[in-house]
Order: sequence, then structure tokens, then C-alpha cells
Amino acid sequence: YVSIDVAASHHATLAYLFKQSGDYTRAGEEALRVFRLQPENPEVVQFVELLFAKIPSDPIITSNLAFIYAQPGPQQQAQKAISIYSQLIANYPNNPDYRWRLIEIYYDQKDYDRAYANAIIMLEILPNQKEGVENFIKQMPPVHWSNYQKKFGF
Repeated sequence: YVSIDVAASHHATLAYLFKQSGDYTRAGEEALRVFRLQPENPEVVQFVELLFAKIPSDPIITSNLAFIYAQPGPQQQAQKAISIYSQLIANYPNNPDYRWRLIEIYYDQKDYDRAYANAIIMLEILPNQKEGVENFIKQMPPVHWSNYQKKFGF
């Protein structure tokens, strides 16, 4: 058995070593593992922000930073997360992960109109996920399910 603190320390060491070797993407991946183990650790946010400053075009580092910003807690910066995910979607429009994360943030912020609009776009990207998207829309206020039924001729 390995404690959470020991595991986080292990991943933090790997993140540091990858950063030192210039492999910023893998450093960011390890930092995200630390964050998942210790979401209250403020050093993780600072570390990923430093990586982002070095390579702002790296989609993995960028999405890791957006993920951290989107999480509840002292590091939450939902508007920054929305901005980052929106830019990632502009750069990678067919990546469903970025859009789902954006949808989740809008939903958590109770911005159901934007969550709904992005869910409809998600159907175009992943038509085989229709049931999942429909179930998600049903969790929103009833007007959204009604709009969906009208739009798709139910």
C-alpha cells in the first residue's frame, strides 16, 4: 500500500525531472496526476502555469491547466477554463473531450443554454453518442429537452 502523499510525491518528482529534461508535456501529465491526488496543493497550479508559459501551444499542457481551473476549490477559475477550452475547440474542433469539458463547466455554472448548444454540436461530432447526449439534455431544465424534441422532430 502506498499513501496518497507518497504517490503524489513520486509524481511530483517525475514532473520536475521531465521539466528539467525539457519534456514539458510529460511534466504536465505528471503534474495533473499530482493534482488528482492532492487537489488542494497550490504548487501544482503554479507548476502547470509555468509549463503553459513555456509552451502555450501544447494542447496537453493547455487542457491540463483548463481542467485544474475548472475544478471546485481554491484554484477554481471557471472563466479561465472556459476561455482555454474555447480556444482548444477552435484549434481542434473535432476533439470531443474539450467540448465535453466545456459543456460540464457550463452545466456546473448553470449556463444551460450554452451547455445545450454545445451538446447539440457534440451530436454532430459523435452521432453514436446520441443516447448519452440526450440523457445529459434531460438533466437540464425541461425547456431544453422540449427544444431538442422540436429541433429533431419528435
